[in-house]
Parts: sequence; C-alpha cells; structure tokens
Amino acid sequence: MTVYSKTNPIGLDLQLQRIQKRIDSIGWDNIDVYGKLHINEKNKGIKVIEAHVGSGEYKDVFIDDTKNAVFGFIVSDTRDKLAMIKCNVKLICSCRVDKIYNTTETMDEEAISDVLRVISEYILLVNQNNIVTGFSSVFEGISIDKFKFRNMYPWFNFSISFMLSYKY
Repeated sequence: MTVYSKTNPIGLDLQLQRIQKRIDSIGWDNIDVYGKLHINEKNKGIKVIEAHVGSGEYKDVFIDDTKNAVFGFIVSDTRDKLAMIKCNVKLICSCRVDKIYNTTETMDEEAISDVLRVISEYILLVNQNNIVTGFSSVFEGISIDKFKFRNMYPWFNFSISFMLSYKY
C-alpha cells in the first residue's frame, strides 16, 4: 500500500492526510491512496484526473490495472468561511472486488461499507452528502475513454461526498 501525501501538510492537506492514513488501515492489499487530485486538460480537450507526484510531475491515477484499489480526493474550488474553513470533498475509489475479497461475487456494498467504516471518524454525520455508484457520475466531467473497461465486474467505482471543516 502506498499513501501519497505532503511531508509537512497544513490545513486541508493535513485533513486529507488523516483520512488517507485511515484508508491505509482498511486491510486491502496493493492499493494506492492519493491526496488532492487535479482535473487537467490534455490535448484535444481531453480531461484526466491526475495526482501531483513530485518535481512538477503529474500521474493519471485511475488507469493502473495492477492495483487492487486506487483512492483520491477531488476538492471544490471554493472554500467557505474564514475562521472555520469548509469545503466540499469527493473521495473517489476504483477497486477490484475479486482481488480484495477473493471471490467471484459482486461485493459493491461491502466495499462501500469498508471505506465508510474507516473514514467515518473524520466525517461528521451532518457533513456527509452522498454516495455515488454510477460510473459516469463518479467520474463526472472527466474523459473516461481510457478506463471505461473499469465499468463492469471485477471493477467497482464509487465516490463519497462530504463537507470537510478545518482551521489553519
């Protein structure tokens, strides 16, 4: 398991790192947990989700089929308030349920339940917005042609949206 986060995070990055570490405790093998993801436009208007991996380099994180699961956070561009900052966050998970659960059954609900179990400590019930499981909705606004093969078993994709509060 690899957790990608800043060395000395503050503010939002610190809050995301705490959730990343909780995801690290989920018990799934061979997963990557990224922090903030960026929607970057490539040639011909193709939009991809990438993570900053250092030295000005970005990596398209949801096309690596060697991983059993990949997690990352899309953060809204707007943050409300100043004393207690609030922003909308969408945690995206793309996972191979056959490898994680060692079964040929669909384990969609189990995957959602496992993730909620480990992150709920950091997301107050009143701040939870929704769970999305539709492939196009999970990756809304993203060009999905490169990884649309992940829209059927053994792959399962979902997102959990919530409001995150923090101070500097």
